[in-house]
Amino acid sequence: MPESAHAADAWYFSGAAYRKMGDIERMICCYQAVVDGWPEFKYNWSAQPLIGWGYEALKQRGLMTAEEADPRIEDAYLETFAKYPKTSLTRLARDGLLRLLYPGVKLLD
Repeated sequence: MPESAHAADAWYFSGAAYRKMGDIERMICCYQAVVDGWPEFKYNWSAQPLIGWGYEALKQRGLMTAEEADPRIEDAYLETFAKYPKTSLTRLARDGLLRLLYPGVKLLD
């Protein structure tokens, strides 16, 4: 990874831009680069669950099979619980994991 003081910010905000544009594959790449390259980065609490969300989206769009996506979804969401258990996106991870483990379950708000 580049040694620039702003490299993690650049990767994270590039991921956010790709998410807004609907380019989920590039979003995942950017967010994965951040969590792997800068484990203590200030926005990893956000990037980690969005990786799982991204794999869910690719699976729903038919761009990944369940066999490819499901382990990655599970890993991303379990990592969220392990590292960031009390953030505003923990619920996203919880709901995603419930959908994965219990297909057809009706989630309550």
